[in-house]
Amino acid sequence: MQSTKAARGTLYLAIQQLIQFLAAFIFYAGVARFITQTEVGLWSILTASTAVLTTLTLLELPVTTQKYVSENCARAQLESFKKLFGH
Repeated sequence: MQSTKAARGTLYLAIQQLIQFLAAFIFYAGVARFITQTEVGLWSILTASTAVLTTLTLLELPVTTQKYVSENCARAQLESFKKLFGH
Protein backbone atom coordinates (compact mmCIF):
# COMPACT_ATOMS: atom_id res chain seq x y z
CA MET A 1 0.00 0.00 0.00
CA GLN A 2 2.73 2.44 0.99
CA SER A 3 4.82 1.58 -2.07
CA THR A 4 1.94 2.38 -4.42
CA LYS A 5 1.45 5.75 -2.71
CA ALA A 6 5.17 6.45 -2.98
CA ALA A 7 5.20 5.43 -6.64
CA ARG A 8 2.18 7.60 -7.39
CA GLY A 9 3.73 10.54 -5.55
CA THR A 10 6.99 10.08 -7.44
CA LEU A 11 5.11 9.98 -10.72
CA TYR A 12 3.26 13.20 -9.86
CA LEU A 13 6.53 14.92 -8.96
CA ALA A 14 8.17 13.74 -12.19
CA ILE A 15 5.25 15.00 -14.28
CA GLN A 16 5.28 18.32 -12.42
CA GLN A 17 9.01 18.70 -13.03
CA LEU A 18 8.60 17.88 -16.73
CA ILE A 19 5.83 20.45 -17.11
CA GLN A 20 7.94 23.03 -15.30
CA PHE A 21 10.93 22.41 -17.60
CA LEU A 22 8.78 22.58 -20.72
CA ALA A 23 7.12 25.81 -19.58
CA ALA A 24 10.51 27.35 -18.81
CA PHE A 25 11.87 26.28 -22.21
CA ILE A 26 8.88 27.73 -24.07
CA PHE A 27 9.06 30.95 -22.04
CA TYR A 28 12.81 31.27 -22.66
CA ALA A 29 12.38 30.66 -26.39
CA GLY A 30 9.65 33.29 -26.52
CA VAL A 31 11.64 35.87 -24.56
CA ALA A 32 14.74 35.23 -26.71
CA ARG A 33 12.82 36.48 -29.75
CA PHE A 34 12.21 39.89 -28.18
CA ILE A 35 15.54 40.71 -26.52
CA THR A 36 19.02 41.27 -27.91
CA GLN A 37 21.87 38.75 -27.96
CA THR A 38 23.60 40.55 -25.10
CA GLU A 39 20.43 40.41 -23.00
CA VAL A 40 20.05 36.69 -23.75
CA GLY A 41 23.61 36.17 -22.49
CA LEU A 42 22.89 38.16 -19.33
CA TRP A 43 19.67 36.22 -18.83
CA SER A 44 21.59 32.93 -19.15
CA ILE A 45 24.16 34.05 -16.58
CA LEU A 46 21.41 35.12 -14.20
CA THR A 47 19.56 31.84 -14.66
CA ALA A 48 22.72 29.79 -14.09
CA SER A 49 23.62 31.82 -10.99
CA THR A 50 20.13 31.37 -9.59
CA ALA A 51 20.28 27.62 -10.23
CA VAL A 52 23.64 27.30 -8.45
CA LEU A 53 22.47 29.33 -5.44
CA THR A 54 19.21 27.39 -5.24
CA THR A 55 21.09 24.09 -5.37
CA LEU A 56 23.47 25.17 -2.63
CA THR A 57 20.61 26.43 -0.48
CA LEU A 58 18.51 23.29 -0.87
CA LEU A 59 21.41 20.87 -0.62
CA GLU A 60 20.63 19.73 2.93
CA LEU A 61 17.41 21.59 3.71
CA PRO A 62 14.99 18.68 3.11
CA VAL A 63 17.11 16.27 5.15
CA THR A 64 17.52 18.78 7.97
CA THR A 65 13.80 19.54 7.98
CA GLN A 66 12.93 15.86 8.25
CA LYS A 67 15.41 15.39 11.09
CA TYR A 68 14.22 18.28 13.23
CA VAL A 69 10.51 17.78 12.56
CA SER A 70 10.71 14.11 13.51
CA GLU A 71 12.77 14.90 16.63
CA ASN A 72 10.33 17.56 17.76
CA CYS A 73 7.39 15.28 17.01
CA ALA A 74 8.99 12.54 19.11
CA ARG A 75 9.62 15.01 21.96
CA ALA A 76 6.00 16.18 21.84
CA GLN A 77 4.80 12.57 21.96
CA LEU A 78 7.14 11.87 24.87
CA GLU A 79 5.79 14.92 26.73
CA SER A 80 2.22 13.72 26.06
CA PHE A 81 3.16 10.27 27.34
CA LYS A 82 4.67 11.74 30.51
CA LYS A 83 1.56 13.85 31.13
CA LEU A 84 -0.72 10.91 30.51
CA PHE A 85 1.06 8.49 32.82
CA GLY A 86 2.37 11.00 35.37
CA HIS A 87 6.09 10.42 34.82
